[in-house]
Amino acid sequence: MTPRRWNGAAAVALCLLCVAGRAEDLSPDARVADFLAWERAEWMRAADTAEKKGYVTLARRCVAQITRRDSGAAEDEGADTRLAALREADDGAKLNAKTRASLERAVAKVRKSVAAKAASLATALKNADDDRAPELAALALRNDPASAAARGVLGHTRTKGWGWLDATDAARLKAGEVPVGDGWRPKKGLRRDPRPWGEQWTVTSDHFRIRSNLALPRVFALRDLLEMLRDRFLADWEGTLPMVPEESRHDVFIFAQKSEYDTFLKANDPTHIKGVPGQYSPTHRRATFFDVETLRAAGGQTSSLEELMLHECAHQLFYELVAIRATAIDSNDSPNAWINEGLAEFYGMHSRGKGVLVLDRKAIRGMLRTIQVKKSASLVPSASALTAMTKGVFQSPDGERRVTNYATAGFFALFLSEGATRGAWQRVVREFFCNGNSPDAFAGSMGDFAKRMDESFRKFLAKL
Repeated sequence: MTPRRWNGAAAVALCLLCVAGRAEDLSPDARVADFLAWERAEWMRAADTAEKKGYVTLARRCVAQITRRDSGAAEDEGADTRLAALREADDGAKLNAKTRASLERAVAKVRKSVAAKAASLATALKNADDDRAPELAALALRNDPASAAARGVLGHTRTKGWGWLDATDAARLKAGEVPVGDGWRPKKGLRRDPRPWGEQWTVTSDHFRIRSNLALPRVFALRDLLEMLRDRFLADWEGTLPMVPEESRHDVFIFAQKSEYDTFLKANDPTHIKGVPGQYSPTHRRATFFDVETLRAAGGQTSSLEELMLHECAHQLFYELVAIRATAIDSNDSPNAWINEGLAEFYGMHSRGKGVLVLDRKAIRGMLRTIQVKKSASLVPSASALTAMTKGVFQSPDGERRVTNYATAGFFALFLSEGATRGAWQRVVREFFCNGNSPDAFAGSMGDFAKRMDESFRKFLAKL
């Protein structure tokens, strides 16, 4: 008698039923252990594929998902060792955009799968009154912020405009209250926009808390822009730079009027920088801005509020997400100040795309005009001159020269982040933020390329 052949789909279905049946029989401890082992294997497999095809930056990000587990998880020496080795390797010279895009899509699928399984397990743990449910839900949201199942475990409710709120705040919103200042007030009777400071909105997202007296729809749009910035930041640096847990939201204050901005800083930050429309304070862990559109209309400001926020909040993410070692960059003699500002200028060149940040050609053309319309070509530094500047020289008291230095640093960061110099640039940034800001951080990481970078950078600018 000839044995019946298994139908492929039926066999898969049977396996899934067996796994599901086994999962139901497992204790919560065993189910969590099974999930973490499966998740680790998925990320290591994705890292293997990325590394084999030369996309080392993506391989780092995959392994970093394992090392970023919450503090309650056991340390994974194997993942730590592999991540350290990947940080010393560069993307392959033959890696092209098509291969990168294909690998990025594959990793996006892994994220979705991890999020779905984590949310399902979190739901089961919540039903069993297991206090690990929120941790699994948070892991799910880290991979898929739109996971309704994970939000449900945390008691979140989706609201119009305000995003996901916890049950208490959602009930307040439904009852006609809105978050104003440091509390909630009845919406009825509040002044229409523009509103004075003191009746400012408090708008939160997963990772930011914004206080602003701008029109509410605009605050919502700025909140979404900042979440895109954080996503892009992690895509660029997760795995390459050591990250710290986000224990609280990143604070951002946006004032409708310059006078309100000045009054607030004078009262709350005596050491603030005067005469600038936006700034980040590492001491206070706060980014502060005022709406510059009136200055732009009068010709006194070239950057938009969005560009300023991307610049200053990029500083904020480096200082609040990265495990920074004291870099001694406060004195006028400290080296490599162009790295700090060049990175911020780089992110300021971006704008909102379809759910992601994309390079903004209009912003780039504006910055190009900044360094091209100068009366004296000597104002525009060469790459070698830029990288040799101390902080005092880079932040020149000559306003025109300082603006030119900042713009040039931004273009140089863009140049280094593309192509064959990307791996060396990542090492430069890691040296600057995490290894003490040695005067040799740039030349030591760039090697022989530093000798020919002036001509290469000039050609790069000419093509923009």
